[in-house]
Amino acid sequence: MKSSTIKFSFIKSVLLSLCLTVNGAAQAVVMYDEGREFIDGISLLRDKEDKTAYYYLPTAPSVVIDRKTNKPKISLVKFVDPAGTTSGGLIHFLFSLDLPPERIEALNEKLGKKVPGATVRGPVILRAEGDEDAGGASFQIISSTVTQQSGKDSFTSSLVSSGIAPVTPGSQAAVAARLNEQGATLLWESLKQPTSDISVSINASYEAALPAYRGKVFANIETVYNHLFKVMNQQQGYSKTEIRKQMDEMVREGVIEVDVTDRAGLEIDSSQMSGIMNLVTDKLVNMIFDTTQGLSKLPEQEKVPASVVKGRQERGFLGKLFAGTGNQQYVTDDQYTIRQKEDIKRGTFSMLFTQNTTIKVPFNSTGNISGLYESWGQDESLFRVIGLNDAAFERREVFFEVDPSFYQAFQENINSVSVSFVKKYPNRANQADFTGEVVFNQNDVKEGTFSKSIIYPRLGAQGSDWHDYKFRTLWSFRGGKTVGIPADTTKLQGSNSPSTALAPPASLSHIEVDGDAASMAEAQIRRAMVEFNYKLLGQSKRKSVALLPGAEEILTKVSLLHDESSKIRYRVKWYSTKGSQSQDWRELDDTYLFLIPPQADPD
Repeated sequence: MKSSTIKFSFIKSVLLSLCLTVNGAAQAVVMYDEGREFIDGISLLRDKEDKTAYYYLPTAPSVVIDRKTNKPKISLVKFVDPAGTTSGGLIHFLFSLDLPPERIEALNEKLGKKVPGATVRGPVILRAEGDEDAGGASFQIISSTVTQQSGKDSFTSSLVSSGIAPVTPGSQAAVAARLNEQGATLLWESLKQPTSDISVSINASYEAALPAYRGKVFANIETVYNHLFKVMNQQQGYSKTEIRKQMDEMVREGVIEVDVTDRAGLEIDSSQMSGIMNLVTDKLVNMIFDTTQGLSKLPEQEKVPASVVKGRQERGFLGKLFAGTGNQQYVTDDQYTIRQKEDIKRGTFSMLFTQNTTIKVPFNSTGNISGLYESWGQDESLFRVIGLNDAAFERREVFFEVDPSFYQAFQENINSVSVSFVKKYPNRANQADFTGEVVFNQNDVKEGTFSKSIIYPRLGAQGSDWHDYKFRTLWSFRGGKTVGIPADTTKLQGSNSPSTALAPPASLSHIEVDGDAASMAEAQIRRAMVEFNYKLLGQSKRKSVALLPGAEEILTKVSLLHDESSKIRYRVKWYSTKGSQSQDWRELDDTYLFLIPPQADPD
């Protein structure tokens, strides 16, 4: 229980980490070139807000390597049809833009040395080129063989792909195609070369931030302060409007230098420049006219000493103690002194400003599927040639045939015969039995259809026992009677023959009736009737044939379907110019019956 809890916690943490990585990458806006690092052929772009977060720009798409088997996720199969009609090939592969974990780990190590504390958070998110609302980028297969075209010259009969490029971490895209015989051969050979016939091209874009414009304001500032000792000091100054007017004038005259660089081609308009100058004005006003700080801070002024005016002095301690602080004698200022002090301060004013914008940067990358055959060409799980007579797909056709000699029986005695077919798979516990049925009726036999087939699958069965099958026939006779073989409806008869003859549960006797036409004529016999008596399915049956001495062919044939244990009896009835004469019933002991007429009575 403890190990399962640990395993669940580990999976949960991995999923959470992956989710944070995907969400972070999806929301991040990288800088176009500011902070860009180039390590081991990979461009790392810095996050706009977080200077320690970097995202790698994907390189060329490549076939995914399965981390469990350490094999590429590709399959190329050439199949050979023994009949030579459907030979060709199949190719299926998965590709991605992800960097392997070990490569990202190496990037992190080298990035940390160049930018302390920085880490790679994932790939830059790509979007469909030219579509602001698209959620992902598309890709294109570039190939001369794996390209579905109209017409007989196309090597590819079908091409299927997922359509969306794998731009999010861990995502993969799939490509599958069916090739004809020539296309499969060409593609197989191209994979052996340094550059194969399949490339994957991605056209996308990503968002990046860069300074739309950068500016610098520079000025030499000189301030002069005049301090006068006066009884009354009134201060007057400029309004901000007047100051701004003076600032614009100084910009035009070059006293204040303003240098703006438009990097993104935004063509800064007058309103933007006006805003910049408002900012400059505020900064200069604070530096020049703020008397509490900056260059305009007022110098400490000297106090006027009391001894400067004769007779103007404060009472001492004793005077205050005995005379108080009341009015003293007025002393006229007959000496008026002005002292002037001049302060000159010099300095420079410099201000940098930047305005950022977001642009869409095209991303175009193409990767070729090459080098796979060199490393894994002998691995039959990836590159394989198979025959379509594989045990999993092989099928067998079994024929059921009715002997044409029963043609007459179908016209006289049999309505139809049906075959119920069953193929069992004893070594496949979950595999249902294969069943089928064929029927022969009077019309089939009349039209000459004496053979029908059933096709069943092998389903990977091994050994010759896959030829074994079972069946049961049901014969329908005129009069409504049916006979099953085997008679027990729960049982079947087995066979492994590719062709099975169907015979009704009765014997078929072909009898030839012949006679001497000359002796029949001499005995004045005009016709001889032969009547047969037999049993079929336990019921008594009769059938008659006639011999005509004057016919071109006196021989007559007859077929009798009868019970095997039933004896066939016959009798002959002679018709002459003088009347008829019947013979007794006799048992037929041969299928050839030669008739000799009785001697004619003398007159």
